[in-house]
Amino acid sequence: MRTPSRTLAAATLMIAALATLTACSGSGQSRTDACIVVAQGLEDVQGEIAEANTALQTGDLDAMGASLDAAASSLGDLTPEVTNADVAPILSALQTSIEAVRDAVADAGTNGDAAAVTEALDASAGDLQNAALRFNDTCGS
Repeated sequence: MRTPSRTLAAATLMIAALATLTACSGSGQSRTDACIVVAQGLEDVQGEIAEANTALQTGDLDAMGASLDAAASSLGDLTPEVTNADVAPILSALQTSIEAVRDAVADAGTNGDAAAVTEALDASAGDLQNAALRFNDTCGS
């Protein structure tokens, strides 16, 4: 059985890998430029998700939620800078999936049921991993 911290750690590693990517080309705002903006933003998000993982390990779901909130907000702050039609929806998906992880864990954690938190994290982390894979496919090195 996966622990919540292992699932969140896997998502953290995925985002860490994405933060090191370089990009491709496109039209309007180039895909390269959009990918670089997102990759640089993911560096901040990586730290925020690492803080969320630490909070999860200590059982502090409020701090975890705050860290995931900060991660989602950091991605939201990038939205005006990313206008490329291929990359903008991926940025939105990353932000939405982090918010979904935050909400799922917060909802499950209100019962104090560790198994429910693990299940919620596993269920919602899949969307985050899918969004990260889409980013990698679009902007991969």
